[in-house]
Amino acid sequence: GMTMDRVAAAAEVAKGSLYNYFRNKNQLLDFVHDRLLDPMRQTTEEIARSDQPAPRKLEAMIRAWFDYVGEQRAVFRLFFQDHGTRVLLEKSEHHESARAVAIRNTVFVLEQGVADGSFRPLDVECVAQMLLGAVRQVLEWQFLGDDTCANDDLVDTVLTMFLRGIEAWGENRGRHAAT
Repeated sequence: GMTMDRVAAAAEVAKGSLYNYFRNKNQLLDFVHDRLLDPMRQTTEEIARSDQPAPRKLEAMIRAWFDYVGEQRAVFRLFFQDHGTRVLLEKSEHHESARAVAIRNTVFVLEQGVADGSFRPLDVECVAQMLLGAVRQVLEWQFLGDDTCANDDLVDTVLTMFLRGIEAWGENRGRHAAT
């Protein structure tokens, strides 16, 4: 439902003024998308290149994603809820570059963890894709649903899921093997 008319009205400018800066809605969305994601890209890059152990980096990256999206909730809600906006962004080369940067940094952290023994050997590209997919899905669920969870709970759940899985260990382990 986003139109240049609505953007102009919300910004309290003449619609013609928008066209002085943006040729069309796609260009405006690309601009907003880039401005919105640049700080998150930079933070993720800094975390990935920091001296922290890989599990801490992974936690810091997930936390940064949830915190930042929470801080910019109104704009991200537009991206998640407006189907037309979402379709335009997903076709944008800017969207792919943001995703590629997130995947690259996640792969880097996972490779570090595998190399130092923090993580078992795994297909780091596949796990990075799954992790980002899980984060995105949880964020979408938060925006589209009535219930919201605290960011700390979301980070803990996603991190626990990826670091430890869902299988019960300890005294339940033998029972699962027998069934």
